[in-house]
Parts: sequence; structure tokens; C-alpha cells
Amino acid sequence: MEPPSNVKLSAEASADANAMHVRYTLQNASGQDVYVLNGQVVVDRASRTASVSTTRYSLFASGPDEATVVVGVPRLPVKKTVTQRIVPLGIKLAAGATLKQDLDPIPLPLAEESPYATLEEERDMTSVPIHRVWLAVHFVPASTPGLVIESVDYDTRYVEVRPPNPGTDVKEARVSLMQKDATLRILPTSR
Repeated sequence: MEPPSNVKLSAEASADANAMHVRYTLQNASGQDVYVLNGQVVVDRASRTASVSTTRYSLFASGPDEATVVVGVPRLPVKKTVTQRIVPLGIKLAAGATLKQDLDPIPLPLAEESPYATLEEERDMTSVPIHRVWLAVHFVPASTPGLVIESVDYDTRYVEVRPPNPGTDVKEARVSLMQKDATLRILPTSR
């Protein structure tokens, strides 16, 4: 997922004994609107009402010695069939605009985080060494041919973004968060 070179991501990361804290900035200097896929739908079980969280992320092993924190479309499991892919809601980032966002604290030691994981899989994690952590933020250019945009009734800022070819239409802006020796606990469906 190569980003247009004029959609820029920067991030600040700090860590304490229990968590990594991340604040990112996405600057759209592309000359066209983009939809940032940072809206995870959250349903309150008691009231059964939906809302949008912009602080959630997924995290996965992305190479032999690295991990990626993803704001956007979660990676599909390697050893598991998924019948419905999760695509976050999008917020329009106008040409020339900037989006600043904090993420939920990322617990340390790092562990893969996936909406597709079961509790049983989370109990069966193993550890691997890593040396770098990346942040990736997904977006779709508004000019994407065949792009379908639909409003949602529970948050007027966010829309459903349905590109015709998610594998190629969803773009990624990426930045390094941390480069040091660490451990990542990985899910059995990632191996």
C-alpha cells in the first residue's frame, strides 16, 4: 500500500513501565480530499447504541523482527478464514487539512491485537524478538473510481467507505515509532 507522497504521517511515542503512548498527525497536502479509516464502531451492550472510537488500533508482526500498529483495516489472520472483513469508518480529511489523534495506550510488553482473535488464541500466544515498531494509518483518496460513501446515523462526522478494490484502493501512510530490542507476543493464527 504505497501512499501518495503528499499525505504525510508523523508521530510522537513515549513509554512508561506499563504502556506505549502514541499521538499521530496526518497532513493532507495531496490537493484532494481523503477518507482516513480511523473510526472503529463500538456498541454499548446495555443500551445497544453504536458510537465511534478513534483511539483503537490493531497490532501485528509485520516482518521477521518488526511489528506494526495499524489505524485502519486490520490485517487478516494467516491461518483462519474470515467471512466478513472489518473496515473502519472514515472521516473526510480535506485537502490541506491536518488530523491529530491519540491512540489508546498500547500495553507493554507488546502483544498482537486483532479484532479477529478469540480468547483461546490470546491465551496461546508465544513471544518473538523484534527491533522496530511502525505506525501505519490507512486512508482512501476521495477520487478513487467506484468509491461508495454512505453516512451512518450515529455519528455525522463518519461515513462508511467502500472502495471497489480494498487491497489496492486503501493507501497507507507509515512512520517508525520505536527502534530498540523488544518482545512481541504473537497469536497462533499469525504463525
